[in-house]
Amino acid sequence: MRGNIRLVCLLLMTLGLVTYAWSGTSTLSAETSISVPPGAQAIPQDVTRAIQQKLADYSYTIEVDGIYGPQTTRVVMSWQKSNGLVIDGIAGPITQASLGLSGASSTTAKRMGNAQPVTPTSPPDIPHYQQWLALAQCESGSNWTISTGNGYYGGLQFSLTSWRAVGGSGYPHQTSPEEQMHRAELLLDIQGWGAWPACSKKLGLR
Repeated sequence: MRGNIRLVCLLLMTLGLVTYAWSGTSTLSAETSISVPPGAQAIPQDVTRAIQQKLADYSYTIEVDGIYGPQTTRVVMSWQKSNGLVIDGIAGPITQASLGLSGASSTTAKRMGNAQPVTPTSPPDIPHYQQWLALAQCESGSNWTISTGNGYYGGLQFSLTSWRAVGGSGYPHQTSPEEQMHRAELLLDIQGWGAWPACSKKLGLR
């Protein structure tokens, strides 16, 4: 009888080890199945580390190790999707600008051989373009058409009172991101970054 019990216990332990090994292999396969784009491999280690740190600051789960592997590619793709960017997994100048790494963008473009097209990171008519991108990520997850019924609208979460005070018509979430940024610049002149108290403080804008 005791021999049978021992045999059953041994079988259960073996089954548990096999299940654990299989689940670990599945997790590893899911992670490594994402291939790293050739352009991403050319990004310098120091820049990669800065990109990873920014993504971690935005509460993405990512290891800050300077290695542009499958994990970083996956998280970059998630960021690109959330911010309406081309989803290619390459954190080139455009993606870096959306993360607030404009200082590294031009250098990276040269060292990468312009793997990703370079566009102005601060359009002349939107002075705080990069800050609005970061603020929208914090306020609404970069959903420029959001309207949840809480009295705040669009990527930068305007109240109708604030929107109309700066000349906005209709509803903020029904306009383009550029229009929302233009109105935000006007509100910034009036109220400062305090118009977005929580996120502006979180992002170090005040």
